[in-house]
Amino acid sequence: MAKTLQKEILSAKAQNLEKNNNEAFANRIRKKTASIRRRAALRVMRCLTPKLVVEVTDSLAYVSRTPRPFTLHLKQEFGDKALIGVEIGFGFGFNAESLFEELNIEQLYCVDPFLMKRYFDGDTLDQQVKTFIDQDKTRFFDLKNNLRVVFVQLPSAEAFKELPRNLDFVYIDGNHGHHHVLTDLRNAFCHVKRGGIVGGHDFIRQCEVIPAVFDFALEIGQAPTIQMPDFWFKRKK
Repeated sequence: MAKTLQKEILSAKAQNLEKNNNEAFANRIRKKTASIRRRAALRVMRCLTPKLVVEVTDSLAYVSRTPRPFTLHLKQEFGDKALIGVEIGFGFGFNAESLFEELNIEQLYCVDPFLMKRYFDGDTLDQQVKTFIDQDKTRFFDLKNNLRVVFVQLPSAEAFKELPRNLDFVYIDGNHGHHHVLTDLRNAFCHVKRGGIVGGHDFIRQCEVIPAVFDFALEIGQAPTIQMPDFWFKRKK
Protein backbone atom coordinates (compact mmCIF):
# COMPACT_ATOMS: atom_id res chain seq x y z
CA MET A 1 0.00 0.00 0.00
CA ALA A 2 2.78 2.39 1.02
CA LYS A 3 4.80 1.55 -2.09
CA THR A 4 1.77 2.17 -4.32
CA LEU A 5 1.14 5.55 -2.70
CA GLN A 6 4.81 6.48 -3.07
CA LYS A 7 4.71 5.55 -6.77
CA GLU A 8 1.64 7.73 -7.28
CA ILE A 9 3.33 10.66 -5.55
CA LEU A 10 6.48 10.29 -7.65
CA SER A 11 4.39 9.98 -10.80
CA ALA A 12 2.47 13.15 -9.96
CA LYS A 13 5.72 15.01 -9.28
CA ALA A 14 7.14 13.81 -12.59
CA GLN A 15 4.02 14.99 -14.46
CA ASN A 16 4.16 18.42 -12.79
CA LEU A 17 7.85 18.74 -13.58
CA GLU A 18 7.20 17.83 -17.21
CA LYS A 19 4.33 20.31 -17.43
CA ASN A 20 6.40 23.13 -15.94
CA ASN A 21 9.31 22.36 -18.23
CA ASN A 22 7.01 22.35 -21.26
CA GLU A 23 5.48 25.70 -20.26
CA ALA A 24 8.90 27.22 -19.68
CA PHE A 25 10.08 25.92 -23.05
CA ALA A 26 6.96 27.27 -24.77
CA ASN A 27 7.52 30.70 -23.19
CA ARG A 28 11.12 30.73 -24.40
CA ILE A 29 9.95 29.86 -27.92
CA ARG A 30 7.31 32.62 -27.87
CA LYS A 31 9.84 35.22 -26.72
CA LYS A 32 12.37 34.06 -29.30
CA THR A 33 9.92 34.19 -32.22
CA ALA A 34 8.67 37.61 -31.10
CA SER A 35 12.26 38.82 -30.99
CA ILE A 36 12.90 37.46 -34.49
CA ARG A 37 9.77 39.18 -35.86
CA ARG A 38 10.78 42.45 -34.23
CA ARG A 39 14.31 42.35 -35.67
CA ALA A 40 12.95 41.49 -39.11
CA ALA A 41 10.50 44.39 -38.95
CA LEU A 42 13.24 46.80 -37.91
CA ARG A 43 15.39 45.67 -40.84
CA VAL A 44 12.52 46.35 -43.23
CA MET A 45 11.97 49.80 -41.72
CA ARG A 46 15.66 50.61 -41.95
CA CYS A 47 15.48 49.89 -45.68
CA LEU A 48 12.25 51.82 -46.26
CA THR A 49 12.74 54.77 -43.91
CA PRO A 50 16.38 54.87 -42.78
CA LYS A 51 16.34 58.53 -41.80
CA LEU A 52 13.36 58.17 -39.49
CA VAL A 53 14.74 55.02 -37.90
CA VAL A 54 17.96 56.82 -37.00
CA GLU A 55 16.09 59.85 -35.66
CA VAL A 56 13.69 57.81 -33.57
CA THR A 57 16.31 55.41 -32.26
CA ASP A 58 18.60 58.21 -31.18
CA SER A 59 16.05 60.66 -29.82
CA LEU A 60 13.56 59.95 -27.05
CA ALA A 61 12.28 63.49 -27.53
CA TYR A 62 11.20 62.49 -31.04
CA VAL A 63 9.20 59.59 -29.63
CA SER A 64 7.57 61.75 -26.96
CA ARG A 65 6.78 64.76 -29.13
CA THR A 66 3.24 66.04 -29.65
CA PRO A 67 1.12 66.32 -31.64
CA ARG A 68 1.75 62.72 -32.61
CA PRO A 69 1.28 61.37 -36.14
CA PHE A 70 -1.90 59.55 -35.09
CA THR A 71 -3.43 62.82 -33.88
CA LEU A 72 -2.50 64.63 -37.08
CA HIS A 73 -4.03 61.82 -39.12
CA LEU A 74 -7.27 62.09 -37.15
CA LYS A 75 -7.28 65.81 -37.86
CA GLN A 76 -6.83 65.17 -41.57
CA GLU A 77 -9.38 62.34 -41.60
CA PHE A 78 -12.17 63.94 -39.54
CA GLY A 79 -11.56 67.69 -39.72
CA ASP A 80 -13.78 69.56 -37.23
CA LYS A 81 -16.13 66.63 -36.61
CA ALA A 82 -16.97 66.08 -32.94
CA LEU A 83 -15.15 62.91 -31.91
CA ILE A 84 -15.59 60.31 -29.19
CA GLY A 85 -12.44 58.37 -28.48
CA VAL A 86 -10.35 56.36 -26.05
CA GLU A 87 -6.74 56.66 -24.99
CA ILE A 88 -5.29 53.49 -23.46
CA GLY A 89 -2.39 54.56 -21.25
CA PHE A 90 -2.87 58.11 -19.95
CA GLY A 91 0.63 58.29 -18.49
CA PHE A 92 1.39 61.92 -17.69
CA GLY A 93 -1.33 63.32 -19.94
CA PHE A 94 0.85 64.85 -22.67
CA ASN A 95 -1.00 63.12 -25.50
CA ALA A 96 -4.46 63.64 -24.01
CA GLU A 97 -3.68 67.35 -23.73
CA SER A 98 -2.54 67.37 -27.36
CA LEU A 99 -5.71 65.61 -28.54
CA PHE A 100 -7.81 68.44 -27.10
CA GLU A 101 -5.55 71.07 -28.63
CA GLU A 102 -5.70 69.59 -32.13
CA LEU A 103 -9.15 67.98 -32.39
CA ASN A 104 -12.80 68.65 -31.66
CA ILE A 105 -13.15 66.14 -28.83
CA GLU A 106 -16.70 65.56 -27.63
CA GLN A 107 -15.68 62.86 -25.14
CA LEU A 108 -12.32 61.28 -24.32
CA TYR A 109 -12.06 58.16 -22.15
CA CYS A 110 -8.61 58.00 -20.54
CA VAL A 111 -7.82 54.45 -19.41
CA ASP A 112 -4.97 53.84 -16.99
CA PRO A 113 -4.80 51.75 -13.81
CA PHE A 114 -1.89 53.83 -12.48
CA LEU A 115 -3.45 57.30 -12.39
CA MET A 116 -1.49 59.48 -9.96
CA LYS A 117 0.45 56.41 -8.80
CA ARG A 118 3.79 54.94 -9.81
CA TYR A 119 3.68 54.34 -13.52
CA PHE A 120 5.15 51.27 -15.20
CA ASP A 121 5.72 51.25 -18.95
CA GLY A 122 5.16 47.68 -20.11
CA ASP A 123 6.00 44.29 -18.72
CA THR A 124 8.80 43.45 -21.17
CA LEU A 125 10.84 46.57 -20.44
CA ASP A 126 12.90 47.42 -17.40
CA GLN A 127 10.41 48.64 -14.83
CA GLN A 128 11.54 52.24 -14.65
CA VAL A 129 9.41 53.91 -12.00
CA LYS A 130 8.28 57.44 -12.73
CA THR A 131 6.59 59.74 -10.24
CA PHE A 132 4.38 62.74 -10.89
CA ILE A 133 5.95 66.17 -10.48
CA ASP A 134 4.06 69.42 -9.87
CA GLN A 135 3.70 70.18 -13.58
CA ASP A 136 2.31 66.71 -14.22
CA LYS A 137 -0.15 67.11 -11.35
CA THR A 138 -1.36 70.41 -12.81
CA ARG A 139 -1.92 68.79 -16.20
CA PHE A 140 -3.70 65.86 -14.56
CA PHE A 141 -6.09 68.05 -12.56
CA ASP A 142 -6.77 70.31 -15.57
CA LEU A 143 -7.85 67.26 -17.55
CA LYS A 144 -9.72 65.78 -14.59
CA ASN A 145 -11.77 68.99 -14.32
CA ASN A 146 -12.53 68.90 -18.05
CA LEU A 147 -16.13 67.71 -18.37
CA ARG A 148 -15.27 66.04 -21.68
CA VAL A 149 -12.77 63.70 -20.01
CA VAL A 150 -13.77 60.45 -18.33
CA PHE A 151 -11.04 58.67 -16.36
CA VAL A 152 -11.28 54.90 -16.25
CA GLN A 153 -8.85 53.61 -13.63
CA LEU A 154 -8.82 49.96 -14.72
CA PRO A 155 -6.60 47.64 -16.75
CA SER A 156 -7.58 48.01 -20.39
CA ALA A 157 -9.06 44.51 -20.73
CA GLU A 158 -11.51 45.32 -17.92
CA ALA A 159 -12.06 48.89 -19.08
CA PHE A 160 -13.30 47.81 -22.51
CA LYS A 161 -16.22 46.08 -20.80
CA GLU A 162 -17.32 49.50 -19.53
CA LEU A 163 -16.54 51.59 -22.62
CA PRO A 164 -19.16 52.53 -25.24
CA ARG A 165 -19.28 51.12 -28.76
CA ASN A 166 -19.28 53.11 -32.03
CA LEU A 167 -16.19 55.09 -31.06
CA ASP A 168 -14.40 57.27 -33.60
CA PHE A 169 -10.92 56.26 -32.47
CA VAL A 170 -8.90 54.27 -29.96
CA TYR A 171 -5.25 55.11 -29.29
CA ILE A 172 -3.19 52.41 -27.57
CA ASP A 173 -0.19 53.36 -25.45
CA GLY A 174 -0.57 51.13 -22.41
CA ASN A 175 1.17 47.91 -21.47
CA HIS A 176 3.66 47.15 -24.26
CA GLY A 177 3.77 43.39 -23.80
CA HIS A 178 2.82 41.36 -26.88
CA HIS A 179 -0.30 39.79 -25.33
CA HIS A 180 -1.55 43.13 -23.98
CA VAL A 181 -1.06 45.04 -27.25
CA LEU A 182 -2.72 42.30 -29.30
CA THR A 183 -5.65 42.10 -26.86
CA ASP A 184 -6.06 45.89 -26.89
CA LEU A 185 -6.10 45.92 -30.70
CA ARG A 186 -8.73 43.19 -30.83
CA ASN A 187 -10.95 44.91 -28.26
CA ALA A 188 -10.50 48.32 -29.86
CA PHE A 189 -11.48 47.09 -33.31
CA CYS A 190 -14.74 45.78 -31.82
CA HIS A 191 -15.49 49.19 -30.29
CA VAL A 192 -14.89 51.58 -33.20
CA LYS A 193 -17.52 52.30 -35.82
CA ARG A 194 -17.07 51.68 -39.53
CA GLY A 195 -14.52 54.22 -40.70
CA GLY A 196 -13.10 54.52 -37.18
CA ILE A 197 -9.36 54.50 -36.51
CA VAL A 198 -7.47 52.17 -34.18
CA GLY A 199 -3.81 52.86 -33.62
CA GLY A 200 -1.07 53.27 -31.11
CA HIS A 201 2.34 54.50 -30.10
CA ASP A 202 5.90 53.20 -29.68
CA PHE A 203 6.06 51.13 -32.86
CA ILE A 204 9.83 51.58 -32.81
CA ARG A 205 10.68 50.85 -29.21
CA GLN A 206 12.46 47.77 -27.90
CA CYS A 207 9.24 46.14 -26.79
CA GLU A 208 6.58 43.83 -28.22
CA VAL A 209 4.49 46.43 -30.07
CA ILE A 210 5.90 45.63 -33.51
CA PRO A 211 5.27 41.86 -33.54
CA ALA A 212 1.84 42.37 -31.94
CA VAL A 213 0.83 44.85 -34.66
CA PHE A 214 2.02 42.48 -37.41
CA ASP A 215 0.18 39.56 -35.82
CA PHE A 216 -3.01 41.62 -35.69
CA ALA A 217 -2.55 42.72 -39.30
CA LEU A 218 -2.43 39.05 -40.33
CA GLU A 219 -5.59 38.34 -38.33
CA ILE A 220 -7.67 41.03 -40.04
CA GLY A 221 -5.96 40.85 -43.44
CA GLN A 222 -5.08 44.53 -43.45
CA ALA A 223 -1.72 46.26 -43.47
CA PRO A 224 -1.17 49.02 -40.90
CA THR A 225 -0.31 52.57 -41.82
CA ILE A 226 2.99 53.43 -40.15
CA GLN A 227 4.19 56.95 -39.46
CA MET A 228 6.75 56.42 -36.77
CA PRO A 229 6.50 56.28 -33.90
CA ASP A 230 2.78 55.62 -34.49
CA PHE A 231 0.71 53.10 -36.42
CA TRP A 232 -2.98 52.71 -37.18
CA PHE A 233 -5.69 50.70 -38.90
CA LYS A 234 -8.95 51.98 -40.35
CA ARG A 235 -12.00 49.80 -39.79
CA LYS A 236 -13.52 49.26 -43.22
CA LYS A 237 -16.49 47.08 -42.32
